[in-house]
Amino acid sequence: MVGRFYSWCALGALIIAASAHAAEVSITDNTVSVTTSAAGGGTATVGSDYFLYKQVGNTLNHDDTVTVASVLSGAKTQSAPGGNIRLFTNSNTTDLATFQNSDHIALAGTIGGHGISVSSLNGTDWFTTNTNTYSTAYGQSNLANQWFHDFITFYNFDAALNSAGYTAPQIAALDANLFTTFVNNPIANGAGFQHLSGPSISYVHEDTDTNLLSVGLADTDGYLFPLIHDYFQTTAPNLLPFLPADVYASKVALVSIDGRPATPAYSFSSVPSGLATDDDTHSYDLEFQPLVAVPEPATLSLLGLAAIGSLARRRPSRPTAA
Repeated sequence: MVGRFYSWCALGALIIAASAHAAEVSITDNTVSVTTSAAGGGTATVGSDYFLYKQVGNTLNHDDTVTVASVLSGAKTQSAPGGNIRLFTNSNTTDLATFQNSDHIALAGTIGGHGISVSSLNGTDWFTTNTNTYSTAYGQSNLANQWFHDFITFYNFDAALNSAGYTAPQIAALDANLFTTFVNNPIANGAGFQHLSGPSISYVHEDTDTNLLSVGLADTDGYLFPLIHDYFQTTAPNLLPFLPADVYASKVALVSIDGRPATPAYSFSSVPSGLATDDDTHSYDLEFQPLVAVPEPATLSLLGLAAIGSLARRRPSRPTAA
């Protein structure tokens, strides 16, 4: 469960301990597989538990006949992410009760001799509090509330409400209502946290020049904006002129190295990918990239605190429309 570890996430960056490596390495340098936490475990089913998307020109074609390694391999960057693997493909249509104990679908491999797992989430990951209770309510100490707080802080929603004359109790009530709306109301065929729980992984690699592990998260422009716009239209219409032209948020992935407790990776800052799917949805036109510092274990606490402090003080620039 990650409820105990939600506070490690700071605007899309996370700190994970691993040893430094002598050469650039990728999760595809060795065998990769997709596993499930279903009874008995084992290999996940392509086309059901996960989808594969290969790059063909400037499009991404859903093709479950290709291999996981083939869609993840190559010299990938945030602006040239290539194909991806979508985990937990049924997340959007999973009801909240079932979602509590949904299976984890995980991309598993090694980086520099370290075992790595990049996994989907379920309700237990989102809503388990630091006292080990399960709650979908606003104001709890769990990952769902941490993500929501990071989201509204990144987009300055509370600051906008304050500048418009709303009092602190009024702002708290609006935040609570928006959180409840996000938990329960449909968003692109799935409620909010279910929608966030099936990440599309473009790459996982380490750049030894910067000693950072990069997790490429492919996603789609605009799925959050209708909810935010409609909510403020009914609760605070005077704020509509101050809303951003769009709001962006990656899906969330759980990242674990060498069996350590899983840590959530997400970001609100993206760049155009230059790609889109070949269907009517035109998905994956944005690419997010949470960065994972890879310090020596002995220096983890000092470097981790420094990195979190630095990231908390700066807001990445908004992407240019694709």
